[in-house]
Amino acid sequence: MTEDPRRAFEVLSSLATLKEAAGKGELAAHRKRLLALSAEFPPGSPSATALEELAAALQMDLAFLRVYPGALFPVLHWRCSHHDSPELTGLARRWSEEHAQGGPDGVWVRPLGPPPFGPGGPLLAELRTARPHRLLSPMTAEGHVLLDERMAYRHWDIEEGTLVDRRDVVIPEPTLKLVTRAWESAALHDAATDTHRCELEIPVDGSANTGSFSPDGGLFALVGHGDEYAFGFVHLYEAATGRLLRKWKGPRPFWDKPMFSPDGRRLLAPSRAGLFLLDIETGQEECLPIHDAEGAALLGDGRRLVTTDGQVVRVWELARLRALEPREAEPSAPMAFSPDGRRLLSPDGQWLAGGTKEGTIELWRAAGGERLVTLPGHGVPVSALAFSQDGRRLVSAGDNEALRLWEIPSGVALAVRPLDARDLANRRLSRQRWEATPEALGALSGWEGFVGPRPGPFSAEVHGGVTIFLHRENRRHAAAFPVAGPWLPRPDGAMWASPSAQVILEGRV
Repeated sequence: MTEDPRRAFEVLSSLATLKEAAGKGELAAHRKRLLALSAEFPPGSPSATALEELAAALQMDLAFLRVYPGALFPVLHWRCSHHDSPELTGLARRWSEEHAQGGPDGVWVRPLGPPPFGPGGPLLAELRTARPHRLLSPMTAEGHVLLDERMAYRHWDIEEGTLVDRRDVVIPEPTLKLVTRAWESAALHDAATDTHRCELEIPVDGSANTGSFSPDGGLFALVGHGDEYAFGFVHLYEAATGRLLRKWKGPRPFWDKPMFSPDGRRLLAPSRAGLFLLDIETGQEECLPIHDAEGAALLGDGRRLVTTDGQVVRVWELARLRALEPREAEPSAPMAFSPDGRRLLSPDGQWLAGGTKEGTIELWRAAGGERLVTLPGHGVPVSALAFSQDGRRLVSAGDNEALRLWEIPSGVALAVRPLDARDLANRRLSRQRWEATPEALGALSGWEGFVGPRPGPFSAEVHGGVTIFLHRENRRHAAAFPVAGPWLPRPDGAMWASPSAQVILEGRV
């Protein structure tokens, strides 16, 4: 450390130093230097606070920046520029000035709004992985997150941002297994001989989905759902006898495997209503505001929580997560740009148009805000909207529903186009969900007067929760950003929008 802490602060927090550390793969070590320097200042002082929050911001995306060090400025600026800490926003302004003075060094992503979580909040770190995975419990003795990637075990070192193969992991096989009959029964059988051991009591109008054993094998937790998916249930049994010990009920089905804490005293059960944290001894339940978890586990210290949505693994500070206000799960929202590219259309109707979860489509006058017409739309929630290039047509889609074409602004229904993967407009069907990509819209050109877009200079691909922007002409890498899609491009291809972020691609094309 230099003799002058103030000078060291200026150097270690500069964009040039941060970029150098990222380029050398030394951001984890740089984080430690920032935290060591913070101790040189009085606790709670502006300089100490800025260094601690900068270290927290780096940890959030440490794993991503190990793979994409060139994304350091846009990612760090995104995490810090919208923060409520004046010290952190001051650093973000300084980085912007340094970036501008350095001149364009290629394409970079400029986010237009704040991230879901910034440094100092409940989210501590993210790992974006392209491989299918599931969380394992208990975690490693070091407190690292252990992943099962198709029988290849790897651990994520949160402090270092590294993902390392583990060949020494041995996961004991349970001696019992769950056997279910939909809407009828659930039982535990001997895993080796498949002989029946005990019946498990489930709700009369319920169906069992999956379950897991406690670390010592003495307890079994079963999750499921009720008739018409009207509720979800979590049951806890004595594994040896099938005796029902506790039961909990939730407003939404439980589909994913519950997970015991390493000490076997708590249970995590994910659902779309939230992540349920259940105390086995007292029966107390909490619903944490995480609605997209497909798996969850507590780290060994019990103070940190790990979740996965199938693409992104996240580590949370449990105390801060508990302090968040409860919220409802946000439905996926269709978006569309107006033909002039000046407005992003959203389902709240504040700009021009939007689809609803009831399946209707609302048209609004952008200037005055009055509603023009409500279109009957689809029998399911609207999943995609897009205007033709001339603004005279609107195409809409719903899950498992045909495309529908509307005249604008009259709202007259013009045509219906069934979903068919052989149709070029539907070539990228994902789970029978049509996406309004430039290629799909281009394939609609000429359909009852629909005018397709002129493709912009970039395309986007999503891999494991990371978006890669490519130069359309030669598919060369342009930029990377730690947000998943689906993405919708503005007609000129410079601005892109997803349900969780809107960005502009700037710099040298």
